Amino acid sequence: MVNKIILHLIPFAMSVVLFGGTDGQLRGKVMNVEGEPLIGAQIFIEELGLGAVADIDGNYILLNIPVGTYDVTVAMISYATQVHNNIVII
Repeated sequence: MVNKIILHLIPFAMSVVLFGGTDGQLRGKVMNVEGEPLIGAQIFIEELGLGAVADIDGNYILLNIPVGTYDVTVAMISYATQVHNNIVII
């Protein structure tokens, strides 16, 4: 009986290992040309509808991003919007 239960749990355990880490993250710091942090800058991946806002030190983190290649946009009032193409999330 115990052997049958173990045999049924092995495929389940393997699926957890194979599909457990399918999301990535993107983190960084937004600064101007003088090296000052841009508080409140918006960082987003438009095609996924995911975004974050830079904190007081200019740091941001985007979590639960599906693995793939994306265009990441950084925007802030009175600064030119920048699009960084082909950012790979692994």
